[in-house]
Amino acid sequence: MWKQFCRWRDTGVWHLIAGYLLRGCRVEAGRKPEPSAALLDAQSVPTGCLGPREHVGVDGGKRIRGRKLHLLCDLTGLPIAIGVSSAQPHDSRGGWTLLETVKPQLSRLTRVFADAAYQGLVGPAANELDVQVDIRRRPEGHAGFVPLQPLWRVERTFAWLGRNRRLLYDYEATVTSSEAFIHAAAVALMLGRLHSNG
Repeated sequence: MWKQFCRWRDTGVWHLIAGYLLRGCRVEAGRKPEPSAALLDAQSVPTGCLGPREHVGVDGGKRIRGRKLHLLCDLTGLPIAIGVSSAQPHDSRGGWTLLETVKPQLSRLTRVFADAAYQGLVGPAANELDVQVDIRRRPEGHAGFVPLQPLWRVERTFAWLGRNRRLLYDYEATVTSSEAFIHAAAVALMLGRLHSNG
């Protein structure tokens, strides 16, 4: 079982299956297969303490030692692209990597909603990728968590993925394995969506 998982991880099969199911879910919901708008966010996850770990760092703002999951979703909250990095770099670095990777494959993608952590992407994304980054900010005078439209949907996706016990902590030795397990969780999520609609 593990050998098959690794084969699919190393050949990108999990990524391909997730992309195929995303298009199926969107068509089933009456949308075009390829999204024109997306949601961008990141979440820091602690790492397990056993064995060596690749790309582990400390998120100073959240005081978490581990890795950071970068997520690009469509407006319904279904994952378009997934990336994993050390928790230390700023969210915008991982966000730029995702946008730079998916834009050549998603020609219709022209608008991305993100929070203030991605302010630095506004100019480069518009100039180099022809993508408008729409920054949504917390209303003045509000402290703590405030659901921002439409960004609350990507937070919900993190919660959906977090139902998978293996994703609550990052136990994987490599970033590649971490991304593969997140893709597998996204596959299960979208299969459930298609099954409930079918």
